[in-house]
Amino acid sequence: MKAIPYDERTITDEDIFSALYLNYPELERVRTALDSGDKQRAKQELVHYFETRYNVHYYYDYRKLPLTPVETDDNPYLFQSSMGLQGSLKDFCLFAGRKLMQHIYAPGKRTQGIGSGG
Repeated sequence: MKAIPYDERTITDEDIFSALYLNYPELERVRTALDSGDKQRAKQELVHYFETRYNVHYYYDYRKLPLTPVETDDNPYLFQSSMGLQGSLKDFCLFAGRKLMQHIYAPGKRTQGIGSGG
């Protein structure tokens, strides 16, 4: 089982890109930028993908295989607990979404976000 880092600032660009399936058609621009050695453009293209994607169906627990969706509706408490959240999941998701659109990642209990560099 993979450990989820407490401090996301310890994750490298290589960690992120190696975790992605870059043959996914919607990530072609990311792959092209990486293939040309332009990591900054690849990061910008990845942020753009996350800002504009429409294909999100589930959250996945990537720490075990096979990947299975996290059932947020059946048991939102377990999902919230895994994130260190208290209160409304919907309110947090709306808050986190607004922060992400500002290129700020707001995980779990943190009241301040971490800039994504986008």
